[in-house]
Amino acid sequence: MKKIGFLLFVLLVAGCSFRKPQVDIQKYNNQLLAFQEQSVETLENYYQILNKEYSKLDLEETYQATIQKLQQLITDAETYPGVPDEGFKAGIVAYISGVRAAFMQHEYPTVRLLVNLSGDATEFYRKDSQQISANAMKLQAELAKLDKELDFVYQQFKGKYLTGAK
Repeated sequence: MKKIGFLLFVLLVAGCSFRKPQVDIQKYNNQLLAFQEQSVETLENYYQILNKEYSKLDLEETYQATIQKLQQLITDAETYPGVPDEGFKAGIVAYISGVRAAFMQHEYPTVRLLVNLSGDATEFYRKDSQQISANAMKLQAELAKLDKELDFVYQQFKGKYLTGAK
């Protein structure tokens, strides 16, 4: 009888321990996705500020603050503890790094033009609006590519760790 009781106790403890990692994996999943969402929100905030009135100094500061925020998200995601499978984390880090690189590559020329602007802004926009639009379209295309790559990595992680999770 003691052996059966002990066996039931061991099974109960083992059963409880099997459920806890699922909760930890869900927390891990949620936090990494939060890092990704914050990177997108960081860009949205940047462009919301641009839609308001700004000075040249504010634009440069806002641009640099956006770059720093994205770098901090990369660091936070890289150092976030989690499951032994690092594929999903690497995918999130690659996504945020890609967002940062694309933003720097395609937004910096616009920032440089606006900060160095002298004279009439109307003339500037007439002359350089095509370049600004082209940079925005390139940034959008790179973000769409990053979304697709992250979705692939996430589906692998989800299939391995979250199938049947609630």
